[in-house]
Amino acid sequence: MSTLPPGEQITPVGCVLGMEDSNEQQGERLTPFRYTAELATEIETRWQDTWDEQGTFNSPNPAGPLADASALDRRGEKLFVLDMFPYPSGAGLHVGHPLGYIGTDVYSRFKRMTNHNVLYTMGFDAFGLPAEQYAVQTGQHPAITTDDNVANMRRQLRRLGLSHDRRRSISTTDPEYYRWTQWIFTQIFNSWYDTEAQRARPISELIAEFESGKQTPSNGRDWSTMTESERRACLDEYRLAYVSEAPVNWCPGLGTVVANEEGIVGVPTGLRDLDDKLGGLHQSDLIIIAGRPSMGKTSLATNIAFNAAQKLQDSGKKSSIAFFSLEMSSEQLSTRIIS
Repeated sequence: MSTLPPGEQITPVGCVLGMEDSNEQQGERLTPFRYTAELATEIETRWQDTWDEQGTFNSPNPAGPLADASALDRRGEKLFVLDMFPYPSGAGLHVGHPLGYIGTDVYSRFKRMTNHNVLYTMGFDAFGLPAEQYAVQTGQHPAITTDDNVANMRRQLRRLGLSHDRRRSISTTDPEYYRWTQWIFTQIFNSWYDTEAQRARPISELIAEFESGKQTPSNGRDWSTMTESERRACLDEYRLAYVSEAPVNWCPGLGTVVANEEGIVGVPTGLRDLDDKLGGLHQSDLIIIAGRPSMGKTSLATNIAFNAAQKLQDSGKKSSIAFFSLEMSSEQLSTRIIS
């Protein structure tokens, strides 16, 4: 029989524990390799450093500064995986960011395992009023705030272990990036679509055709008799990017438009004459039809419904509001409105 020092005992797993040891000390002696937060941090950061050093997630180009012919030869079909960029007007990521990013990361890793040449990276989109509003409130230049936030988000994304090719990460506030988006816009602005040639052409060629009489402006007038402002308005009817006035969803708090409702696209059959149907209601209930804001239908339907609501109120009737999808057919819409 073995003799133990006073105050110690044999545990079922054969470890000697001192009776005076704390629970934490006893736990460490029982499970010296338990997966603690400290151990997880050490393992994760070590592997993340290794991935960076070895370029594990780098996607090679066939030419240029990011070219790697030997790596490219080992890769198969190209695949580009892109997440929606986080907005660095906030100080850091929130839980909703990794909710989506983890899914695309898993997909990218799977595709790499099936020998795809995966380009998976992340960018940051900080243009907008939130960054400007923060600058007004704090007095700090938005470039400073944005750069600090981007640096913090890059740190967070790395700690998440996402398999991004960080060499290709971009920020929309970088002049070296947005100089090209501005260049692209000017090309679009200075172009018009030739339906006969089935392609875009420089707006200067359209002006030349107006001047020569080869083509008549859409307003039917003689180009030579128009004023400069009339010519600009005429050309805006042809440009691929143009200035126009349209009803929008305006947010007074931000002083800007909050949804892409500048136009009405693909209005369902029967929607345009709903004003008459709603105006003739004898019931006390009014139904407002709401559709997808991205299609520009919500404003039209809501305006029609509120016009009808005003008519009901003027006649002393009460109105209630409900929302239905614009995916309904015109017959379904009429049934829901009239019955």
